[in-house]
Amino acid sequence: MSEEILADETPETPNTSEANLPDLKVRNCLNCNDVLTGAYCMTCGQKDFNMLRPFWTLLEDTLGDLFSFDSRFFGTLVPLFLRPGYITREFNRGRRAKFVPPFRQYLVVSIIFFLLLVSIDVQLFDTEGITINAPQQTEETTAIETTGAIEGEDSITAAEETRTVDQVLDTVLNNMTKSRDKDLNAATDTEKKLYNSAFGLVGGLKKVWLDPKLLNVVLADWIPKLMFLMLPLFAVILKLVYIRRKKYYIEHLVFSMHYHAFLFLLFTIMLLLYHFVPASHGYLAYLLWYVPVYLFIAMWTVYSQGPIKTFFKGLFLNITYFILIATGLGLAIGYGLTQV
Repeated sequence: MSEEILADETPETPNTSEANLPDLKVRNCLNCNDVLTGAYCMTCGQKDFNMLRPFWTLLEDTLGDLFSFDSRFFGTLVPLFLRPGYITREFNRGRRAKFVPPFRQYLVVSIIFFLLLVSIDVQLFDTEGITINAPQQTEETTAIETTGAIEGEDSITAAEETRTVDQVLDTVLNNMTKSRDKDLNAATDTEKKLYNSAFGLVGGLKKVWLDPKLLNVVLADWIPKLMFLMLPLFAVILKLVYIRRKKYYIEHLVFSMHYHAFLFLLFTIMLLLYHFVPASHGYLAYLLWYVPVYLFIAMWTVYSQGPIKTFFKGLFLNITYFILIATGLGLAIGYGLTQV
């Protein structure tokens, strides 16, 4: 009897067969491939974090790292400039520990460029010696126009008067001022706004012509906004160009941030050479040929397509990008000139 009671009270031994064990999936570090035992890799220190997920979930990580500055920044600059697409490819594969996050890289390089642009003595264009040839009526021409005579037209010769651009702009402003009071009385509100914008644009052109460095201020104010807008827009174009590659939008955005960081790095180098190496002025334009070459190699490295497809896709991207940036820059400068 007691043996039966003891048998009933004996607890059941849990089934520890392999089928009932929890599924403990072994995770490997994407950077060094070592086995992970926690949130961070014990070998290289990289956080166990998968970036291939919806874009908005990455904002917290990006903002957290935004103003953190360490030695990785300078270690990232050399491959960013000399190895097109390498950092993007490694970053998208999860090997991120030795690189600066792409948005922080873009932000720091762009800030350095614009600080240099407004602080060092760089004149983006030279206005000295530029003149405009405008026809000037002779006394004989004036007499013929006054009397209405036509027979003497063959003997009319138009003398050329050389005038400076600021004189031409002064003439335009004076004519606009004279007609403003008369024309605006009957104008609608929209027409008044357009007229005032045109008046401000011409006035801004004159100020910039007399002091070209004012254009640096306009560019430093508007180019950051324009380039920041181009980051996601360029990624959208990449997404459409490589729509069959089944890549996440964030991968294209990383490419875009690295590409634009490279552009600002190149412009910074050109700016420093212009300021400190006067002998380089005649050769700086040749550095711009590196831009399409860089884009081609970067696309070939990251997207792993054949050279012919990559060439035509790169050509399409360059043309599209130039049209967008030229349009945006023209509108930005036009509006900026009305505010100087």
